[in-house]
Amino acid sequence: MGEDGEPDMKPVNQPVQEQRENPQTGEIEEVTKIYDLTAGRYDLTVSAGPSFASLRQEAASQMIELIRAYPQAAPVIGDLLVKNLDWPGADEIADRLRKAVGGADEGAPDPQAGQAQAVVQKYAAALTQMQQRYQALEADKSLEARKLDIAAFEAETKRISAMNRETRLPAGLYTAD
Repeated sequence: MGEDGEPDMKPVNQPVQEQRENPQTGEIEEVTKIYDLTAGRYDLTVSAGPSFASLRQEAASQMIELIRAYPQAAPVIGDLLVKNLDWPGADEIADRLRKAVGGADEGAPDPQAGQAQAVVQKYAAALTQMQQRYQALEADKSLEARKLDIAAFEAETKRISAMNRETRLPAGLYTAD
């Protein structure tokens, strides 16, 4: 599995022709590789990190932010945004969007791609509104917490002031001013 979550199949124990870029000349050259699992010694390394789903969600969120800041990017990255959204049929919609913008090796533009792009924009706008509402709710929570802190401080000040009057301490030691 690649970082993008797409599987990459390789034949084992047989020659395979692959293309690679020569780092010295920059030219594309044919290379024969054999993925021989009997040669060598292998260990398994496990590392904890974000799941592919959360990486896709983060990528979609960042793409939405980019489109919000730079709307001209929507036609260029719309297919990638849809591919990273987590709902049924997202890959098919991404393919149609790619065809609509004339993606490489995709054939003629799909007439339904404009509709798909409209759906993507609708969902992106809805997601933006939900994010704004969430941020507003979080700000309200912070304000309420601050008000509670102030009320607790005022109550403590009044308690100390009342104790000061009851014990008749000399003026100026524990005043509320």
